Amino acid sequence: MRQNYKKDEASSKVTKGETIKRILKYCAQYRGKVVVISIIAIISAALKTVIPLFTEKAVDVDIANRDIKGLVITVSTAVACAVLWGILAVLRDSMTARISNDVVYRARTEAYSNILSLPLGFFDSRPSGRIITRIINDCDKMKEITKSLTSSLIPNFIFLIFVMGMMLYLNPFLALSSFVVIPFLVGSSYFIIIRGYSNWENFRKKESNFTAFVHEDYAGIRPVQSFGAEEETQEECDRLLEDVKKGWCKAVRRSDAFGIVVNASIALGYVFLLLCAVYWMEEGTTSVGEILAFISYIGLFWQPIRSLASIYNQIINNLSSAARVFEIMDEKSDITEDENAVDIEVKEGRVEFRNVTFSYPDDESTNIVENLSFSVKGGETVALVGPTGAGKTTIINMIARFYDSVEGDILLDGQDIKKATFSSLRKAVSVMPQDSVLFTGTIRDNLTYGKDVDDAIIDEKIKELNLTSLIDSLPSGYDTLIKDAGLSSGQKQLIALARTMIADPKILILDEATSNVDTRTELMVQRGLKVLMKGRTSFIVAHRLSTIRNADEIFVVGNKTIMERGNHDELMKIEGGEYRSLYEAQFALIDTKG
Repeated sequence: MRQNYKKDEASSKVTKGETIKRILKYCAQYRGKVVVISIIAIISAALKTVIPLFTEKAVDVDIANRDIKGLVITVSTAVACAVLWGILAVLRDSMTARISNDVVYRARTEAYSNILSLPLGFFDSRPSGRIITRIINDCDKMKEITKSLTSSLIPNFIFLIFVMGMMLYLNPFLALSSFVVIPFLVGSSYFIIIRGYSNWENFRKKESNFTAFVHEDYAGIRPVQSFGAEEETQEECDRLLEDVKKGWCKAVRRSDAFGIVVNASIALGYVFLLLCAVYWMEEGTTSVGEILAFISYIGLFWQPIRSLASIYNQIINNLSSAARVFEIMDEKSDITEDENAVDIEVKEGRVEFRNVTFSYPDDESTNIVENLSFSVKGGETVALVGPTGAGKTTIINMIARFYDSVEGDILLDGQDIKKATFSSLRKAVSVMPQDSVLFTGTIRDNLTYGKDVDDAIIDEKIKELNLTSLIDSLPSGYDTLIKDAGLSSGQKQLIALARTMIADPKILILDEATSNVDTRTELMVQRGLKVLMKGRTSFIVAHRLSTIRNADEIFVVGNKTIMERGNHDELMKIEGGEYRSLYEAQFALIDTKG
């Protein structure tokens, strides 16, 4: 089913537990650095936990005995510990930043690599903005999780253990009075955070919808302005932003409730501590210095707990993003290379369909073609015509295995394409799509895209396509940047056509390749094609029937099969034939316009 920004994506199939395990698996690849971070955390925790002891000594010993020299030494030692702790914290943060950046780099690389392996159907069924969101925004959230785990979770957990140990060492009873509120904190936090996961997941969906909308609207800015739809588009933008805002506010409200629980727990902890402290002071079993030290420790005690709870909250909030990244990593292509695939060599260019049936994966009940069989000799030019949606583009996409048949076989020179390696198949078959795409870079970069060819071959193909004058007119010839070339849509299509021709395929597929060029440019292309098609098997999809009159065969596609086949003259002789009707209707329309 085709997705769009007006409807939320389905929830991720990757569970929270599985997501956490996979993130930890990424972190495990840096176990050496994690060990170093842990050692630094232990030293830092030890340094920070001994500082209150200096407070106790300063009050109960140095000040009580009026030992100025001892007081200076005590304070200086405490300051030195604090400075060293700060240096170690900077070193720890630097290491964790490198780990988190490496993790997000690996995640983005793996996700993007998997996306490149997915079939066209995956991209046809969803807005590209949603895919971009997962690669950019969701991977960034995964980075935050990794950073929280390595830079905050480990150090704070170690520090908490040190503080609790020191509190129990100084006064077990005061320590236990401080710990009594922990069950309340854990239970309340668990309820709030777990319930908040779905809110953050919903927010990510709304954010993804908005990104998809912006990308689609940017790509279609010309029709937006041409049809004066700015106001309508702005209203849609406002609606989606309102959804994002509401989703954010709902998620944040849940997180804010978490902060209230933490602060309430801290307040209760201090109340219990002070009540117990008063009792023990009346009993004479504790000193003022010890109470002051313990008050410092209670602050240190709640600091890592607050941090750990906040980290847990942050991790849960971002888990939905990490799950979306893993989901796209796990997306499997329904078009895979056979385990025993071999490189095929196509010399003649014979193409044969044997009882081929095809339906799209998201609508398997509706066949586009059924039991389709035909054969094309090597070197022939075949044109496919018929109404929109008849299956012309589907047929040629199956030749290059952009789509796989549900039933039947497709053979090139008698070799089953499902048993061929993708690299050898795509080398034998080149596709020139309807929409010309030129990538950032120079004209040369685009002409040699995916290939390693020298200038002599480029010059030869450009000359055959009559594009020499076009290249010569550019400021720096082949080295002209696309953004500086000032190419018209027709010229871009000519460059894209040249790129396909330079690949020198044995089987050439042209899907409306001349649809965006003017008559003069089209004549240039046709002259070049006439030369380049010689010796190649060529499939042409065209709505302008005048461009395919000289094809060796014309397939009229409709009713899930090939309704008629033959050359132009043969098909025109069929009374009431589909091709003849299409041809006469098209030229009647031209005469009317003329």
